[in-house]
Amino acid sequence: MIKNIGDYAVRTAGAAIEKAQHTAANTLHKTGLPQGAAHTANALGVPEYAQQKVSSIFERLGLTIKSGTSSVPRLPQEILELISNNADKKTNAAFAAASHSFAQAAGSTVQSLTFYGPHDLHLSAEMLKQNESLIGFAAHGLKHLTLNADRSPEGEYDLHDLQQIPDWMRASLQQVTVKAPLTGEAWDFLQTFPNMKKIEMADMTGPVHNTVLDHLPAGQPELHLRMPLSPHEMAQLQRFNQLKTVHVSVVPGKSLAEVLEPFTAPESGDEDAPETASVLHNAAIATLDFTVDRSGNHQQTHSHFQENDVDLLPESLKSLKLHGISPSIATLEQLKETKLTSLTLDEATLLSGDLLKHVLDHPTLTEFHAANAGLNAADAKTIAASPRLSAVYLPSNNRIGDEGLRALTANPRITHLDIARCGGSDRLLHNLAFNKPEHIQHINFDI
Repeated sequence: MIKNIGDYAVRTAGAAIEKAQHTAANTLHKTGLPQGAAHTANALGVPEYAQQKVSSIFERLGLTIKSGTSSVPRLPQEILELISNNADKKTNAAFAAASHSFAQAAGSTVQSLTFYGPHDLHLSAEMLKQNESLIGFAAHGLKHLTLNADRSPEGEYDLHDLQQIPDWMRASLQQVTVKAPLTGEAWDFLQTFPNMKKIEMADMTGPVHNTVLDHLPAGQPELHLRMPLSPHEMAQLQRFNQLKTVHVSVVPGKSLAEVLEPFTAPESGDEDAPETASVLHNAAIATLDFTVDRSGNHQQTHSHFQENDVDLLPESLKSLKLHGISPSIATLEQLKETKLTSLTLDEATLLSGDLLKHVLDHPTLTEFHAANAGLNAADAKTIAASPRLSAVYLPSNNRIGDEGLRALTANPRITHLDIARCGGSDRLLHNLAFNKPEHIQHINFDI
C-alpha cells in the first residue's frame, strides 16, 4: 500500500506534490521526529498517509526513548529504509545520515521487531549485516520477533528464510510470535534458538495447521484446522493439552454436523462413539469457514451451509465465513440469534439489495467482508449507514464507484476499510492518498 501511494506521489505534479510535501514534513515534525528525517520526507514527497505506517512501525519496534534525550532521533533506521524504497542512492544516503544517531542508541531501546513476509526478512537481514551503525543493536540483541505475512503467493516462511536471521538475533531471542504460514522445517528450526522460551501463534485469519501439527510446540492454545481431520491428524492433536480455541475451515461437501462431531464428548459408556482427539472436547470454535465446491454439481454447491445449520452453530462462534454462498433471508434472520461479531460473504452474488439489509440488521456484527459480491453504490450507502460496523472489507466490487466510496469514507464509525478495485476515480483516490480521513486507522485501495 505504501509503495503504491509512493509511486503515485512521484508521478503527481504541481500543487498536489507541494501540498503533500508540506503536510508530510509538518506531520512528521509534530510527532517528535528529527528535523533531518522531516527534511528527507519533504524531499521525497511522502504523503500524509505514510505517517500512519511510520507510527505503526515505531510502535511495533517497542521503542522507549527517555525524556530529555532530544539528541536521539525518534525515527528508526528500519522506518527510513522502508520509506526510501523508491528513492535514489543519494536520498537513501540522506536517510541513513538522518537516523545515524538513532542507530547508535538502538542497542538500548529496541526490544522487538516484525518482519512482513520472507521478502521483508531477507531485505532487513541484509541491511542489518551491512549497516555498521547497527553494531550497538547487534551487541544488545533482540528479545521478541514477530513473523507476519505479506499478501504475495510466496508468503510462507521456509527454512532458508529463517536461516537469514542473524546469529546474534537468534542467540538473544526469547519469544517469537507467528502470524504467517511456516513450513515444518521452519517450525523445527525456531525451536533450536538457544534462549527461546515461548513460540506463540496470534493469527485470527491464518493458515491451516494440519500439515505441520507434528512440528508445532505442544503448548499452543490456538489452532487453525481444516476439518474433518484424518485419523493421523486426530492422533497428532492429542499433544496439544493447552488447546482452548480452534478456527475451522470446512472441507467442501462436508456437513456442519460432521465437522462438529469431534467437539462433542461421548457419553459415558457409549462404546459406539467414534474415537476423537479428547483435546477438542474442551476447545471452543471461534471461526467457521465454508467454501463451495465449484467442481461439484448444482446441488452440492448449495449444500455446505443450510438454513437448518444455524441451530447447530456453537455458542462460542464469533466469526462465520461463507465463500460463494448466498444465504437466504430466513438464514440471516436466524443468524441474528447468534453472537457473531464478524461475517464474511465473499462472492455472494445475490447479496445486493434486501439481502444486504438483513445482514446489517445483525445486533452484534461489527466486521463485514464481502469481496467480489456485485455490490453497487446504493449497497455501499446501506453499509455506510450501519450504526455498528467499524471494519468493512469490500474489495473487487467495481460497481460501487465514487458515490459509494464517499459514503463509506465519511462514516466516522468505520475505522478499517478495504475498497480496492471498487471503481473509484483517479481524482477521488488521489484525494484519499493525500487526505485520509482522520477517523480511518487503516484503508486499502489501488491507485
